[in-house]
Amino acid sequence: PSLDEVAIGSLVIFPQGTYVGTEGNNAGGMRYHQGKITKVYKDSNNMLRFDGHHTLDYEARAMKYRAYTHEFTGMCLDELRMPPNALDLVSAPTTNMSPSKPLADATRSYDIFLIYNPHDSVIRRAQGAHKPPSYSELVRQAVDPCNLVGNLEQMGLSVWCDADHSNASYTEQAAVMQSSKIIVACVSNAFADNAENRMQIQFARKTLKKPIIALVVEAFEFGPPWRWQATAIGLLLAGDLYVDFTDVSK
Repeated sequence: PSLDEVAIGSLVIFPQGTYVGTEGNNAGGMRYHQGKITKVYKDSNNMLRFDGHHTLDYEARAMKYRAYTHEFTGMCLDELRMPPNALDLVSAPTTNMSPSKPLADATRSYDIFLIYNPHDSVIRRAQGAHKPPSYSELVRQAVDPCNLVGNLEQMGLSVWCDADHSNASYTEQAAVMQSSKIIVACVSNAFADNAENRMQIQFARKTLKKPIIALVVEAFEFGPPWRWQATAIGLLLAGDLYVDFTDVSK
């Protein structure tokens, strides 16, 4: 993996334990597992190290091998592997995956591909699709990502909003992202914690090399504001200008 792919919250494949040799595989081999990065630091030799833990809880693990520990520490970057990005897989020219029947909206080009996490929208949460917002969230003066589609369309721009197409397949998402002129991402702690949102930004930045406009929105219940900057989302957007949407009065 590259440095901008591995940060706090990233899902990685890490080595732990070994397989014993068998009749068909006399050499045995290293065991690899999915984990989540919880700490990034430099050791006494100024080498970057990564700590984390299994994504499967220790108590829920039915079978445990001899070298199993729930946490892993001191991993180097070259010891880690990244899970495949589903959007990369379905957009590859040689893919053998059968595409689903495309949505009508996925066959046209768009000016903007808009991505936001529904947890950051008071409107969507008030509609009951997610955890209801508190009173303070309902009365606070902030820009709601749900309103952006209408605002942008009033300006004459065509917009595909990911949150409005929850039934879209990865194939359809990839096709629309490829045909869109820019990506607008409503970034927050909840956004950075979401595996699909991370996958979308990684695909847009590293594979498509699309311009990304980052709008910073409030993360209601996911820790201190701006924590997302220490995640893979923050690394992928490093050096870009952010637009602060946390206060409608600005």
